[in-house]
Amino acid sequence: MATPIAARFEQLKLRIPQLFDLSGTLLYVGANHKRAHYLKELATVGYVITLLEIFLRNVEFYRGNPYLREIIHGDVRDLDVLGKRQWDAAFWWHGPEHVFPHQLGQALTNLEAHANLVVLGCPWGFFKQHAVFGNRNEEHVGAYYPAGFEVLGYKVATLGCVDVRSSNLLAWKERSVGD
Repeated sequence: MATPIAARFEQLKLRIPQLFDLSGTLLYVGANHKRAHYLKELATVGYVITLLEIFLRNVEFYRGNPYLREIIHGDVRDLDVLGKRQWDAAFWWHGPEHVFPHQLGQALTNLEAHANLVVLGCPWGFFKQHAVFGNRNEEHVGAYYPAGFEVLGYKVATLGCVDVRSSNLLAWKERSVGD
């Protein structure tokens, strides 16, 4: 029987096959020493991966990781650290819930400016989590539902059952031709 993480990965591949057809460059946003979901799988399909991570201890933990080409210590809410660099895709899994709702739009605009395809994953609704690993950025401060991403132009699907304890929201947006 597949684990919930593996089952959600299969759903992710079905919903956004272009993520796995692209390869190229990928900006992976946020990873801690207990979780970097699908990092290996994304590297295996051929992505050259840059990790953007806000917490210095996590940056240090991932140095030398074979799936990462580069690690940037920075914040998705302020991407000046990236300059004018571009990636084929940005993958922010278990991340949007760590920014306040009033910050989400700017964070997504930032990602959209740096990637042709933006893929997000977060809990469906509120899922309580306090600061962990000594990292206040691990606290859940936002609760998101499909309409919140749809109004920003994202396609949305639910992975797992639609409830706050056992499902994820999946949201994705591709840059239009001519953008």
